[in-house]
Amino acid sequence: MPRLETPSGALHRRFTGRRDPMTTFIQILTAFGALGGCLVAAIRLHRHCSSRSRTIDALKARLDRREQAIHTLLGRYQETHRRLIQQLEQAEIYFEIEQELATRLAESEGGKPVTKKSHARSAVMNRRKGDVELITRVTTPSGIRDLKHRTIEAMVETMNVDLRRICDFADHDHSRTAA
Repeated sequence: MPRLETPSGALHRRFTGRRDPMTTFIQILTAFGALGGCLVAAIRLHRHCSSRSRTIDALKARLDRREQAIHTLLGRYQETHRRLIQQLEQAEIYFEIEQELATRLAESEGGKPVTKKSHARSAVMNRRKGDVELITRVTTPSGIRDLKHRTIEAMVETMNVDLRRICDFADHDHSRTAA
């Protein structure tokens, strides 16, 4: 006679030769639970890795935008600087021509050569009338050289301010709102 104290699965197997269906069902549920847990862990790992790569991609994009903006700004400033220096050199030459013309004009009007620069300047001012302020501000080649140095310093300062603005703009990632 079989012992009744044995677990139901062992008793069932002893009489039928097969496993108890409830034990099999519990094992199947346990296997599905383990499989589901593995699936959830895999999904979380995938999301974590993809969010990390998106963050790295966003940082790379921000650096690329910053680099592109700096290159564009640098090109613009180099072109502006070249044009400005060219204009200042032309102004220096123009001043020398104006000085000579003023000297000749004063010589022809007064009959004797003008030795003082102030007389030549006043002759040019009288002849040109509208540019009195420009002529009095930039009166000598050394004054133009000083103006060149001040202009270059101002451009460098402006460029530094604009570079800070570009960096601030690139730091505010506008693509986050679209993503």
